[in-house]
Order: sequence, then C-alpha cells, then structure tokens
Amino acid sequence: MRKHPVLIERKKYPQGYLKENEEDIEVSSRYTVYIKLERVFIDFCEELIETFGELDYNNLSKVITKIKKKDIFTGINSSEKYTDFINERIEKYEEKRKKCIEIIDSIELEMERNEQFNRQLLKNFLKSNKKILNMVYMTNKTLYHNVLRYLDDEFDEKKKKLRKVEIPLLKLVYRAIAKTSPYFYFNDIVFHSDSIPDFSYKVKNNLITPNYVFFYRVMDKLFLSKELIGFTKFKISKKISNLGNDELQIMSYKHNNFRILNTKLGIYNLKMNKVLKYFVSNQKEIYTYNEFKTTLNLSDDDCRKFIEYVLDIGIFEFDYSMIVSNENNLLEEVYTYTLAYSKYAEWLESLSVKILLLKERIEEINSNFSNELYDGIIHCYSDIAEILGIESLEKNVLLYGDSVSSNLGNPYNEEKDISNSFGELISIFPVFDLYEMIQNEFLFELQELGINERVSINDSKAMLALINTNLKFKNYWNDPWQKEELRSPKNIQIQSLKDEFYEYLISNLNGNVVDLEPIVNRINTNIDNNLFRKEAYYSVFYQKTKNNEMVVNQIYPGFGSFFKRFIRYTDIFDKYQKQIRDFYSEKEFEWIEINETLAFNANMSTVRYFPIRYQDPLLRIPEKVDYVDETNSSIYYNKKGFYLESNGKAYKPIISSSLIRAYFPGKMSFMSSIFGNISFLIDTPVIWINELQDNKKIVTIPRVHFKDVIITRAMLYIPVKSIIPKIDDNTKTIDIYIKIRKVLSTHGYGCEFFVQTRKEEFKNEHHIKTILAEFDKPQYIDLNNMLLMRLFINIIRTNENILISEMLPENIDESEYMREVRV
Repeated sequence: MRKHPVLIERKKYPQGYLKENEEDIEVSSRYTVYIKLERVFIDFCEELIETFGELDYNNLSKVITKIKKKDIFTGINSSEKYTDFINERIEKYEEKRKKCIEIIDSIELEMERNEQFNRQLLKNFLKSNKKILNMVYMTNKTLYHNVLRYLDDEFDEKKKKLRKVEIPLLKLVYRAIAKTSPYFYFNDIVFHSDSIPDFSYKVKNNLITPNYVFFYRVMDKLFLSKELIGFTKFKISKKISNLGNDELQIMSYKHNNFRILNTKLGIYNLKMNKVLKYFVSNQKEIYTYNEFKTTLNLSDDDCRKFIEYVLDIGIFEFDYSMIVSNENNLLEEVYTYTLAYSKYAEWLESLSVKILLLKERIEEINSNFSNELYDGIIHCYSDIAEILGIESLEKNVLLYGDSVSSNLGNPYNEEKDISNSFGELISIFPVFDLYEMIQNEFLFELQELGINERVSINDSKAMLALINTNLKFKNYWNDPWQKEELRSPKNIQIQSLKDEFYEYLISNLNGNVVDLEPIVNRINTNIDNNLFRKEAYYSVFYQKTKNNEMVVNQIYPGFGSFFKRFIRYTDIFDKYQKQIRDFYSEKEFEWIEINETLAFNANMSTVRYFPIRYQDPLLRIPEKVDYVDETNSSIYYNKKGFYLESNGKAYKPIISSSLIRAYFPGKMSFMSSIFGNISFLIDTPVIWINELQDNKKIVTIPRVHFKDVIITRAMLYIPVKSIIPKIDDNTKTIDIYIKIRKVLSTHGYGCEFFVQTRKEEFKNEHHIKTILAEFDKPQYIDLNNMLLMRLFINIIRTNENILISEMLPENIDESEYMREVRV
C-alpha cells in the first residue's frame, strides 16, 4: 500500500462552552446510585417471595402478588393481622422502596437543573460563535429570528416554544460539533504531509461561490428568448445512438435540481421521421434558428416549437461554449453576454445590472460575511429569476462554501495516519469493487461478440454491451448484497468468494465482535492473482480512537476525487504538483481525467490534476490543449485490464471528481467503469438486521474489525415499543431515561451514542437493503445532557425503529482524516 503525499484533516467545530460539565456527571452518578438501590430492592423482593412462600398464611397471597411485581411504586402496608416477623419485613420492603423513589425524585430535580444549565451553555455558545449563528440564518431564517428571541430568554417559560426552537437548533449545532460533513463554516479543512519536506501552503480567498447550475438555467432561458434565439447555436447531441432501421436510442438528461446539472436521466428509443433523419444523418453539427427556419420552411412560431421539441427529446442541445470558456468564471461570462446584448431589450439591461450586483456581493461576502449581505444575494437571485420567469432556488443552495485553513501550529502526527493493517484488508478489493465485476462481465460480452482484443470506441455493438453491462449492476448502490445473474467465469469466482465472506458474517450473528482476519486471509489465499486486476486507488475517510485504532467511515474512489475539491482553495498543487503526480505514475499507460463538472460547485476547479484530459464529445466545454480525442481511439484488453489506445499510446480515462458517478452523462460513467475502481463494501449491519430483526426484539450488531482497523461500529437496531410500549404527553422523562439507560447498559453502551432513523420513503419496508441509502445521517446524543435527551425523546416519539451506534472514537472532538491509497 502506497499513500498519497498529502493527508487531509477535517476538523470539527470546537465545542467551547458545550463541553461536558458537572451537571451532566451529577445526573449520571445519581442514576448509578439508583441502579444499586434498585438492585438491593429487587434482591430483597426475591428473598421475601421465597420467605413468605414458606409461611402458612392465607392472607399473604395479595402481599406476595404485590412483591412479585418488584415495582418501587407498589406500596405495602403492615397490618395487625400479620406477625411481627412479617411486619418487620414489610417495613424493610417499604424502606428500600422509598429510598429508590427518593433517589428518582432527586434525579428528576437534577434533570431540571441540568436542563437549565445546558440551556444556558447553549446560549453562551451561540452568543460567542457568530459563525454558527450565520449558519442558522442561512439554513432557516425563521429559526434564526426565533433563536435571537431564545437568546433573550423570551421562551424560557414556554415549554412548547422552547422545544420548537431547541430541537432543530440542536440538530444544527451538533452537526457542526459531532460531524465532519463540509458545510461553510462548520468544519476547517487542513492539509498535512509526511513525505514532503517543509510542507506548507497558502489559502486563497475564494471559499464562497454562487450556484452554477442556476446560471445554466439562466443561459437556457436567454437562448430561447425572442430577442436572442436568433444568435443561439444548437448542436446535435452526442448522447444519441443510431440503431439502424431509422431508430434512435436517446439518453436524455433533464433539469432535476439546482445542485447538479441535468441529472434526470431518460433512456428511450425513437423512430425517426424524415425531418429528424435529415438532421441526424447530416454531417453538419451546429445549427442556428435561421437555418432551422429556412431548411424546414417554418414560420417563426413553428420554428420555435420545433426547436423546443428537439431540445426536449434530446436530439439537439445548446452549444454552451458560445458563452462559456471557463466555468469557474461562469458568473462573469454570463454577465458579459447579457451586457453585450442589453441593447436589444430593457429586460436584458435590467438583467445585466442584477447579475453584476450579484457578482459584486459574492466577491464582498468572501471577505466580509454578514446577514445583510447574504439577504442582498438572496434578493439578487430572486430578481434574476423573476426577470426571466424561471424557478427560484431553495435558499440552502444559493451559495456554496468550504472552510480551508492553514496548518501552522498543526503539524503532521504519525499516530493519526492510516494504519498499515488497512493495506492488508484492502488487498481483497477485487471481491468487493463493483467496477471489477463490470469489467469482467463486459470482457465476457465482447468475447461473445467475437471481439477478442481490440475494438473501436465507436463500435455500436460494443458500446451497447458496455451500457447493458453497467445497467445490469444499476441496483448495486441501493442493494449491495443483491446477487446478479453473472456470465463471466471471473465474476462467478468473485461471487463465490463474496458468498463465503457473507456466510462468515452469518456464522457470527450472535457475537459481540467479528474478527475478519480469518476470512480475509482465506480470501487472499483463494484469489487467483492471474484473474484479477493488480491495482486500485481509494479515498479512505477514517478517524482514530484513543487506543490508536483506525475507524473507517467511508471508502470512495481515488484519483484525486476529494483532494481536487479542497486543494483548489490553496497553492498546494502549484507547489507540489510533481510529488502528487508521481503517486499516480505508471510505466505501461497514463491516467487521463474526464473533466465534466456538471456545474456542481464542488467540481469547479481550474486544477488539472492529471496532465492530459479525455476529450469526450459529450463534454459541454471542449478541451483546447493536452487532450486525447475519443474519436481517434480504440479500446483494447490484456491480462492487466482495459486500456484506451490513441496514436499508439495507452491511457486509462478516470473521473477525478467527488461527484457520484451515477450523475455523470451515461457514456462517461460507463466508460470510466472499465478503467478505474470505485468501491469497497463496508455496509455489513444490514446482514444482522435482516437475519435477526423481529418487531419485538432488539438486534445486536457487533463491531467488525480487521486487526486494528474497525470496519463497522457496534450497533443496536431497536424497535421503540420493545423498550417503551407507549409514549405520550404523560410519559415521564425519568422513565424513558431509566429504560433506555438500562437497555444500553445491558448491551455495553454508555450515555453517548449516535442515533439514526429510517428515511420517510423506506419506513414501511421491512427488509433493509443498505444503511447508507435508507437511513438519515447519524445524530449525536448524550443522555446526560437533558437538551439532547429531549431531542432523543422527540426522535423515538416519531419513529418505530431506531439504529444506535457506539461512540467511536470516544472523543466527540476527534477530527476525520482522508488519505488516498494505492493498493
């Protein structure tokens, strides 16, 4: 295993005032006293049941029945009817029972003090952390104004209003404190290196950017306006395939959301009429409004309808390159375009003024964030949308931001680096990497077509086989353990090894810890090294425990997918380009990057991570220098895998982007699947849940590890009614607290944990296919913080089942690290 020269650290937002305090400890210590007293009470009840059972007193039956309940709220009165011996024991019963009640009463009082104390801590935290308040404002303005009233103690005597403010507020605050998902100011990104001497970098001041998808929608509207349609260029889509017999297969991508450009995919066949056949068979690629009108002899109205039709079905698309030369400067280029044509209509002049104002405000907010400035940006977006009559954005996608900071005073720490044992574990990647199976199945299909070594990139039968192979595995991300009908002998062997791994986990259904070392060693022994690829690149997200164990959070594709997103804010690539590219150096071929951003802000980068780019006809913005043109290329295969050959040189095109591959135009995603790698399966909890789940029983999911690498945290899948049959307004917090603590203690859990709930669209489904896709993100809970306890109660009130995972690492402040590895 080789490691990328640069390590990324994602720091959590500092807790400050919210760190554990004496009030939290007091609740827990009193609970511990209660459990001891309750145990004494229960033991005494069992003693009494045995003692009284031996006595010949008919009148004791009711007493014994009450004692058998072992309920501290069930009192028993002494009586003249009983002997002194019996009355003495009843009095002892009452003494022990009342001690339990007294400590419960004291816990309740302590809970009230705890709630008040933690409420004040939360208020102090918000008052001293303007960045968090800014994020509240950007996330939910109504909540923000209520938070200001909350900080002024306006709701302190209004319990329902308090809950209404505190529950969403706590979710937001603890997202910053407990999670490392990048979101503006929530997490600082820091870089380290163990192999580059005197490693240092500078941070650029461009961390906040506009929503680029919105400005593609702006361009679409401008291109079809009556004033500008005559200047618009339309090009034949490269997403169509001629199937013969006047039939087309069309891959049509339409607007679906404002995060990623055109992600709603439709694949369908269309029988061409004479008009469509003329345009598709013509060598001409670019058309204008006047050419359509003249060629087809159409009126202005009919010409517009024709253009809208061919755009809608996906045969034609806009030629964005007539405006866009640099997507990272998209706002400037759209402004320049509207300014140039502003003389044609007053609305165009007004539009250019609004775009300029938005550009200036975004430049300013990068250096001087304020809520007023943010409001000004919202108004600019709204004004632009209103002028054009297009859909307005949701406020949470108006701007995109990361928080990258210097590593001064924060040197590389070897203890935080990736474990060497991880290299041994990841060595079985051919069994679990989806792209391995796609490549094997595609090779088999090519051989069935009589293609044994080399095929043109434009061979329609080969490309159809590639599409169908990818589609065969389309359900993998939603159901990773599902078995597909496999034809490739290699894949049949892979599936047998995967089945062996699955059966090994099944054989450990009732354990507390699963050690993967025996099965990993067995798979490594059984893998035929002559059948499988020799190398892969992965981005590994992990944390470290206090015992220096490595806890794996996610494993994603490598090839700079996540480095590229963050280093664009620094001069790291300018300074250390050689060291970074040396990590990817190959003797027999060269990696080339597919650079399609899909207007996704995280993809917008001027960094050319690999020196050469892949020129696919699907790209909206054609490459101008240092590229390999697909049209002059062919695919060939040898024992080491697939290669793209162009002008006698071997290449492998890969996507160097953090965006999910499924969102890329189909052909790009399909092509990249036969050259790179993508996944390493760690979604094991579903195996235990599906094998053991019963609506009345708790499922224990063990910790899964390989040596000092923890693949899956221990979890509990809990039907809420199994611990609390009924929750209503009369249910006491103390009762829920004691019940959940007992359950957690029985299974070895403390007061801190993460809880997840099933997403709304999956709640009625019994079978669980994947935790990642079907469950909401984990929410941090500390039962000894009564505000978080209230949040937890809200969660169990509104869900039938909850998934609890152990607190690893033990320290909530622990950073998350990302390092790319080559294995």
